[in-house]
Amino acid sequence: MRDLKDAKDIYDHIVVPEELDHRLREALENTPTPQKKTANVVKFSRWAATAAAALFLCFTVGLNTSESFAMEMSELPIIGTVAKVLTVRSYETTTDNTTTTVEVPEVQVEEAAAKEVQNAITDINTQIQTLVDEFTAQKYAEIDEYKEAFLETGGTEEEWAERSIDINVNYEVKHQSETTLSLLVDAWISWFNFQEERHFYNIDLVTGKELTLVDLLGEDAYEYAADQVYAQMQERIAEDPEGLIYWGINDSTDGIDGFDFIGVSEETPFYINSAGNVVISYNKYDAGPGYMGVQEFEIPAR
Repeated sequence: MRDLKDAKDIYDHIVVPEELDHRLREALENTPTPQKKTANVVKFSRWAATAAAALFLCFTVGLNTSESFAMEMSELPIIGTVAKVLTVRSYETTTDNTTTTVEVPEVQVEEAAAKEVQNAITDINTQIQTLVDEFTAQKYAEIDEYKEAFLETGGTEEEWAERSIDINVNYEVKHQSETTLSLLVDAWISWFNFQEERHFYNIDLVTGKELTLVDLLGEDAYEYAADQVYAQMQERIAEDPEGLIYWGINDSTDGIDGFDFIGVSEETPFYINSAGNVVISYNKYDAGPGYMGVQEFEIPAR
């Protein structure tokens, strides 16, 4: 109630600028209408101008003084957005010594979207659901096999219970606009080692197709991106020659079988970042030793 009272006080003290009042009177006096009607119009026009100003000020006061009002305004849908990503499944379970945390995304488009876009999004959602189900089922099976082998080779139930195993599936929206959506689904398990699967979905919301590097960087996309990655690897090594190793870039690995520069191909993982640029994202071990983890390289727009 305090916010409404403040707004009312502001409304009661609003003064219509003399210049505005003069211009309204001048315009209406030059209009061939009966005197009585003109007076009514002037009265209404002054009221309308005052009310409009009051409405704007009330909105501003409400937005700046009422937390709940501001939150409600921030939750209004953005006009022009044709897709949104929602969590459709979220759960955490603990069985034995294994904790599983899962958040499954689903892409949703407006009913007005083209049929081919709706069908393509449905297919992608099915892929994601299948990915999550297969990943978790596979890891549960691997844990059971590992536990059996552990016990058969002399391990005890007590020793097994001391091990902590985590399975995690989550997602991140990397980029979203009215025409493009870039989504990461990240699935990993941490037990006697760390294993991770990163799946990117780069979607054209106009056609429904999954975007390729050629779509985004042109016909020579692989060569252009590879040149950019190669140059950035060299720059990083120059800044930290003791800590960084990239296969085929450092002298110690150059030319060694299995340690060639990874390059860029149709199979290279990538996403689109918030700036709208392509980011090449190599998985752990792909571009260098495991201790370096995931390696990413932003490719300048052309």
